[in-house]
Amino acid sequence: MRNAFVLSTNLSVSKFNFPKEKLLDFISFDWVEYINWVGINYLNEFLDEQEIKNRIIENFKNNIENEQSLINQINYLQEIDDKELLNYLPIFISNENLCMHTRITALEAYLSISDSYEELVNYVTDSKEFKWILIDKLISKDVNIEKELIILLIKSSEEDKLKISYYLLKFQNIDALKIIIEEFRNQKSFPSLLTNLNINPFPNLESTDLIPYITDLLNIVYENDFKDDEYDNMRRTVLSIFIKIALSNDEKTFEKIIVILKEFIQNNNTKNKKINFINVTIDDIERQYYMSETKTFILRDAIRIARDIIEE
Repeated sequence: MRNAFVLSTNLSVSKFNFPKEKLLDFISFDWVEYINWVGINYLNEFLDEQEIKNRIIENFKNNIENEQSLINQINYLQEIDDKELLNYLPIFISNENLCMHTRITALEAYLSISDSYEELVNYVTDSKEFKWILIDKLISKDVNIEKELIILLIKSSEEDKLKISYYLLKFQNIDALKIIIEEFRNQKSFPSLLTNLNINPFPNLESTDLIPYITDLLNIVYENDFKDDEYDNMRRTVLSIFIKIALSNDEKTFEKIIVILKEFIQNNNTKNKKINFINVTIDDIERQYYMSETKTFILRDAIRIARDIIEE
């Protein structure tokens, strides 16, 4: 087999008349450390696709020690969109003895050729550091893993709880919002973990159930002992949530948000002059809302006129 390894480095340059079995051995050994020469696609010149696939499946069953070789073989089956690969990828994804790059390669291959991600969801609560990559990938595919994240939240360290709460916010989870707000209250700034990870802790919040908690956060933002260097960042973040909620729901919610912000200004503007800047947000909400309503009205009017013409 060592001979197969050495000869494979020359095969893509010179076409030797090797026996088929020897060519199949090259699938496992086309990799040399410190040389940027990987891949097995060149073997298509000498072997049928099905022959290559059969040997790769055989290699999977016998365990592949060389991880670069494993990556090559995963990539080959991914490129031909072979669904049989899905039978083996979960084994590689969940194998904590493999390096992170290999596991990520297996994960990305799974996501690219599978239409269902239920099996991957099961690994969210079991994996260690790899769980963050898995969570990111699943959420990017709009997979609902709220239940799994809640389980993870219960058994995680305090530091991990904060990060898990961020992910839970993507599902408008109130308990997660409470955890992050408490961290804001204690630090009087963006939680350091989220800042270091460049994470926006409030992505796309729009549920009306969150209004009382976002209002609580607004109070924290404008407290006198809040850190000045974080003020603008947090203020914009919190006010953007009010804008999102106001414009993503019905007229009643829009009016409720306007009332909340106006009352907040009235009750607190003597404590902090910066609070008056909230009037700019109110103007922005009203402008966007009425522009949207006008467009809706014009569209409805145009449809009505078109129908009248057709009926005539």
